Amino acid sequence: MDFVYDETFSALDIIHLPGHCPGHVAMRLDEIVFCGDMVLEGVTPHLAPESINPYGGLDHYLESLDRFRDWATDARLILNGHDDVITDLSASISATHQNIIRRMSRAITALSEPLTIAETCKAVYGEAGGYNQLLMIEKTGAYVEYLYEHGMIEIVNPDELELGSPARYRRLREFPNSEILPKEKKHVLI
Repeated sequence: MDFVYDETFSALDIIHLPGHCPGHVAMRLDEIVFCGDMVLEGVTPHLAPESINPYGGLDHYLESLDRFRDWATDARLILNGHDDVITDLSASISATHQNIIRRMSRAITALSEPLTIAETCKAVYGEAGGYNQLLMIEKTGAYVEYLYEHGMIEIVNPDELELGSPARYRRLREFPNSEILPKEKKHVLI
């Protein structure tokens, strides 16, 4: 242990925030919040499609992000699992939303023609190798799943899926960035 912090805290408050992973939580001690990978500076947390990671996926993450903002808004200090201290939660969450919108916009633009998730990934992120390639494909899968579930894209080769061909997706129409993500919801914590 690097140091011991000798301080008396009040109760530990915990909130369940699925999306990044099924059991993701944030914890609060007084004005200090430990948020794990809920909000990271400069990048969006890893996401996988909910179809392969129950209680994961973009829908759960976005809902949890809104709940987290409401829950942690008055925190003095927010510590995540990877980076520096977050001092402006609102700006960090806004940057996360913008990053997701930018990537989903790239995906929708690329899906003007039928593409697999791997081909869409290349259009969104460019070339990558090693472990980063796996993370990018999973995150692209989460984006494609979200777009499909929200009626923005379709599968163009359903008859080929039973033969082992990968699904090919195509956008149904052009979507302005304002239509990509749902409007922010206000949640009441009970």
